[in-house]
Amino acid sequence: MEREPRAIFEELRRDVSAYIDTRLQILRLELYEKTSRTVATLSFGLILLFLALFAFFFLFLAFGFFLGECLGSVAGGFAIVAGFYLVATGLFFLFGKQVRTWLINKVLIALSTTDSKDQTEDGTE
Repeated sequence: MEREPRAIFEELRRDVSAYIDTRLQILRLELYEKTSRTVATLSFGLILLFLALFAFFFLFLAFGFFLGECLGSVAGGFAIVAGFYLVATGLFFLFGKQVRTWLINKVLIALSTTDSKDQTEDGTE
C-alpha cells in the first residue's frame, strides 16, 4: 500500500511549513532574549552611572569645602574644583575619539563573548 505522491508532497509541505514556523518562533525568542539582556545591561549601567555621578558630586563638593578651608576662601576651593572639571572636560574633548573607539571595542567584545557562551551552551558551535 503505497501512498500517492500527491499525499507525500502535501505532508512534506506541511512539515516544511511547520519547521519554518518553528524556526521563526525560535529566532524571535532569541531576539527577545538578546534584546532583554541588552536592555537589562544598559539599565544596570545607567543606574550605576547615576549613583557614581552622585557619589562624585558629593565627593567633589566636600573637596571644594575642604580646599576652601585650607585656602581660607570657599570660593577659591570651588574654583580649584571647577578648574579640575574644566581640565578633565578639555582632555575628554581632545581624546574623545579614542575613548569612543575604546568603548565601542569593549561593547563588541562583551557582546561577542556573550554570543560565544550562548552558542557553546546551545551546542551550536
